[in-house]
Amino acid sequence: MGTFQGHVLPAAFFIGFSALFLCHTLYQAYHLPPGACLSDHVLDRKPSQFRKIAIFGLVATVIGILYEGLNGLFDINGDHGSNFFANITHEVLYIAFSFVTMIMIMESNRRVPQNSTRLALCVAFLVEYILWYGHALMKYGANLKVHVLLAQTCLVSSVVFLVAATYPKSVTAYVAGLCLMLLQGTWLIQAGINELDGRDLNMHQVDSFFCLHILAIVFVVSIATACVYTDTTGEGDILRAEKGGEQYEQVTVCTAVESEDEESA
Repeated sequence: MGTFQGHVLPAAFFIGFSALFLCHTLYQAYHLPPGACLSDHVLDRKPSQFRKIAIFGLVATVIGILYEGLNGLFDINGDHGSNFFANITHEVLYIAFSFVTMIMIMESNRRVPQNSTRLALCVAFLVEYILWYGHALMKYGANLKVHVLLAQTCLVSSVVFLVAATYPKSVTAYVAGLCLMLLQGTWLIQAGINELDGRDLNMHQVDSFFCLHILAIVFVVSIATACVYTDTTGEGDILRAEKGGEQYEQVTVCTAVESEDEESA
């Protein structure tokens, strides 16, 4: 991944999938009926759609493995000669997310417990943290800092998806995990730009640009949430009150009828 293209390919994967899941969550929030729980309507609770995305993701990651392997196999002049596993670090990254997509397929077919995909993402991001941190140690200067921040983002993502799996009703944890995945994608592109001649950041700029990425994602997601969010709590209370009122009226009417019967008797 020492080239711009090598960073953009996995970045597209992260941005595409996180954006899809976030947009679906926003769509469901907009169409959420009164009294319903949004956590029951997110994408990993829709087996048919979830399965299709998983199959597409599995194909994409397998293509990534073959792409990296064949590059190493035909790179006769490389450091490792002609070797399918010359880019083993990149291949393990794709294998980790192939594992996630297989768990997605099994969960959509109810072959594993619910929330297994979130736990699989926790493991995959932990693996990714180890890979990126090791990759960062081979860099120097600002480039090292860029990749350390990427590794740390993966570690935080792993923790957040563990929370999302432990507390599946927490939409906040679920959305935070997706936002971190989106951050990984945008920061991967930044890391790729950093590989271009004359486009690299200096040590002073790295932290500032990273914070800008965070703020931009939070701002966009916040604005999108504000556009679709509707407070249905009050409506739910009104519906419950109305139902309670109807039951009270029915009880009152029945009691009155019984009293009349008793008097006539």
